[in-house]
Amino acid sequence: MPDPTGGWLVVKHPQYVEETTYGVAPTNPAWLWTGVVEAFDPQPDMATILARQLASEDIRYQMKGPETHTLLIEYIPQNVTLAKYGVNAAGGGVGTIDKSLYILTSVKVGGQAGTETYVEHAGCRFNNIVLTGRVGEFIRIRGEIWPKDIPIPDATPPALGTGSYATDPGTNPWKWDDGGANPVSFGARNPDVREISASVSRNLDRLLVMGQVDPKYTLPKQRDITGTLRILWEDQNLWTDMDGQTVSSLTWVLKTAAGTLTLANTVLRRIESVRMTQTEFIMEQYAYVSRSASLA
Repeated sequence: MPDPTGGWLVVKHPQYVEETTYGVAPTNPAWLWTGVVEAFDPQPDMATILARQLASEDIRYQMKGPETHTLLIEYIPQNVTLAKYGVNAAGGGVGTIDKSLYILTSVKVGGQAGTETYVEHAGCRFNNIVLTGRVGEFIRIRGEIWPKDIPIPDATPPALGTGSYATDPGTNPWKWDDGGANPVSFGARNPDVREISASVSRNLDRLLVMGQVDPKYTLPKQRDITGTLRILWEDQNLWTDMDGQTVSSLTWVLKTAAGTLTLANTVLRRIESVRMTQTEFIMEQYAYVSRSASLA
């Protein structure tokens, strides 16, 4: 009997390439490095449809329905190339959600002496992406990706041709202090930030048609941009901005000269917490909503 498989037996680190045709691995792909991937979770779903009939208390038939696959990924960035596909506005062409991705990883199934097995995800787009920075920690990116298809893993990789697999760039993963002394600003204000998160939801729609179990299209609709900002309570400036519904740009420099998130036309919606205890400094935690987002 084969040995069980562990995440340390991944052979080819999760990597991706932009598709030319939706749901089809490109010819001669130059696979790109994702980042320091901490979790990778394919979730194939056959969306089984059920039929009941009179005279029986039990289900009579179970058959494959419209497939609705999901891929969850958590990683520490070394660049913002992949995250741009989740954050930046539609209409920008290459490098944006206009383009679908083909995502690949491989793992030795059956233990250390097992067979390298490829797990492929065709026709991928971000449904949601969350970027988080917290004092004392690495910056983390969490994505919910909707593939068109997740084929059964096997030992045959997609054709490589004259392409190449991704390799670790060897650059340091990004952490909370890589954006300089004051990496977060709200308009002209530079609060002392303890934690920031930004969520971009693309509200994808899986468009199925008669005769097909896979979506013919998986396309974005409206973009929703929300998040939280946790700061030391040192003045009433942001409270005043919230009360007056001041509209400003919220800017977060993830890494100087390498990655900046700009959330234009941002409003602080509410204070989620100003918790006071005998033993801790007081923090303000704001929830915000933005009209647009750009990652560069």
